[in-house]
Amino acid sequence: MGRAILRRYKLTPNQDVKILALGGGTNRLAAMKSGAIDAALIEAPYNVMLERDGFRKILFVGDLIPSPLAGFGTTLEKIRKQPDEIQRLVRATLRGIQYAKTNRQESVKAIMKWAEMDQPLAEGSFDMAVTSWSNSGAANPQGVQIAMEEIKLEQKLDALPDPSKAFDWSFVRR
Repeated sequence: MGRAILRRYKLTPNQDVKILALGGGTNRLAAMKSGAIDAALIEAPYNVMLERDGFRKILFVGDLIPSPLAGFGTTLEKIRKQPDEIQRLVRATLRGIQYAKTNRQESVKAIMKWAEMDQPLAEGSFDMAVTSWSNSGAANPQGVQIAMEEIKLEQKLDALPDPSKAFDWSFVRR
């Protein structure tokens, strides 16, 4: 998504902005704090940690590009052999999302316990994440389209990849 953001601002990745593969959030956090890099895509809770240390948020990617997806992956064989199990997993996940969205305090407590973080970090993490959680379980079509465009550019494909070859939304439409 970083490259898509740069292109949206008429910047050419690896020409106007150098892109480094630094690894996970802890590595990017350390690189920001040490001054080795000027900016990074940062997920929760590292964004909250950096803001506590005086760093400023430039933008929230989700404000510009709807998060295309975060979800489950499985094999075609599993889908064919155990569709009921997948349907139950999807249904339970959607119920969990609805519960989390409508019970902020309990959700923050769960984050604190699960991730062993203090309340302000857990609250910041929740507040950032909650806006990207799909009510229906389906990805935002605009986000999927942008992701397909990025794949086409990065992989130097002649045509956009067909999302229906990679995603089966039938389980969230039931």
